[in-house]
Amino acid sequence: MDKGIHTKVGQDVVCYCTRCRMDLNHRVVAQVEGLAKRAICQTCRSEHQYRSRKETMTAKGKVKTPSKPRKVVVDSKPSPNIWGELKRRFEPESALDFQMSQKFKRNDCLTHPTFGIGFVQSSQPRTIEVLFELGVKTLAHNR
Repeated sequence: MDKGIHTKVGQDVVCYCTRCRMDLNHRVVAQVEGLAKRAICQTCRSEHQYRSRKETMTAKGKVKTPSKPRKVVVDSKPSPNIWGELKRRFEPESALDFQMSQKFKRNDCLTHPTFGIGFVQSSQPRTIEVLFELGVKTLAHNR
């Protein structure tokens, strides 16, 4: 079992989702002595124990300690100019409803029930990065 990371309840972190089976954005919902213990996946909404990012785990499930600290990537809020320009070109009829089972490609426009209107910035076989008004989010797709 992971010991957790020092964080606050309600803080967004990237950790391993047992349902999606990948590293995704989560919100910490429980902590013990300042360490994250439970989190909710922002993609599938499942609640589970906090687990370190998959890429930092060994085959035996133990967490590897990196030789030097890794830089944490934080979702950035898009420039109002970029968001505004994409929004102006947006046609509501062309937006696709987000579903994890659906496959998306770069430059697709979608509507997410939580994050609203988004524009696919990059597409991998199982994840997409989507620019929303609040920032860039990594979502699972093609499942």
